[in-house]
Amino acid sequence: MFAACLQRRRTPGRATHLPQRCRIATFNLESFGAAGQDRDLFDRRLRHLRVRLLEIDADVLCLQEVNGDRAEGRGPRAFPALKALIDGTPYEHFRGSSTVRPGKGEPADVHNLVTLSRWEIAGARQVYHDYVQRMVWQRPSTGPDDEAEVMVVSWERPILHTRIGVGGRQLDVVNVHFRAPRAAFIPGLKAHGEWRSSAAWAEGLFLSGMKRDGQALEARMLAESILRDRPDALLAVCGDFNAGAREMATRILAAGRQDAEQPSLVGGELTAIDERIAEARRYTVLHAGQHLLPDHILASEALARACKHADVFNDGLDDEADPAEPIVESLHAPLVAEFELPD
Repeated sequence: MFAACLQRRRTPGRATHLPQRCRIATFNLESFGAAGQDRDLFDRRLRHLRVRLLEIDADVLCLQEVNGDRAEGRGPRAFPALKALIDGTPYEHFRGSSTVRPGKGEPADVHNLVTLSRWEIAGARQVYHDYVQRMVWQRPSTGPDDEAEVMVVSWERPILHTRIGVGGRQLDVVNVHFRAPRAAFIPGLKAHGEWRSSAAWAEGLFLSGMKRDGQALEARMLAESILRDRPDALLAVCGDFNAGAREMATRILAAGRQDAEQPSLVGGELTAIDERIAEARRYTVLHAGQHLLPDHILASEALARACKHADVFNDGLDDEADPAEPIVESLHAPLVAEFELPD
């Protein structure tokens, strides 16, 4: 399914030959939208986030947590807040693709994915249980007379695959936002914000892991389908994995050499470009003083060879465990990788 919910416009004065530079960035905007916010707070967020976007100076920008709003509370959802954010910046002239709520023809109210590109978008589609079907979870019994309840487990949101024409080459960009490591809701086990027991909470956390790692598997299968057809594909998988470098979701998606149990499996691995950043600065989230890296840019072998530089813009990042209120920027730092694409 193709989705292109932002207006596409040509960038004045841009040559059509293959550029030397391609900066790819990923940035979780922290539930960015206008609904439910007073105008002063929204304007403050616009000012802070706009400075950060200009600092990134991206050619391809993968955004997470872009909320969909209705104009004056009516009509289909769109992205007026994002439009207000990029108006008057170079991103105003970028092409865009986005996800929609599965089964609907409009964006979800919260947490959509948007990919913006300086260059033409050849096509875009969202992936939602296309490679990995919904899973069935039979809940643990709590006693001999307890009926075995069955739940269907599905992903929180789609994956966005955008194909971008850069000169004579195709750049495949996969934008993801996996489930956060918080206990998933289970009917009957949580009410009025409280879990029935610690075991109920643990089951919810287990289901959360199933959602995150299952979607990482789907992203891996999408990446492999691209690389199987074109082993030299320029492929970047970007976004908020809600997982560190050695956590299961990242390992599943990367299929790294250190994890492969047979040499014949090596060849479709994705390289973590963020590992090229100095370790002291390699974090996109602060949590209770700890430096975390849930946001990543993974690159195919051909694209990784073209990487010249990676950086993270985490100066002044607030601690998500005890943030200042109200949040005026984001509790995630943007991650950027710069490439010189091959001729």
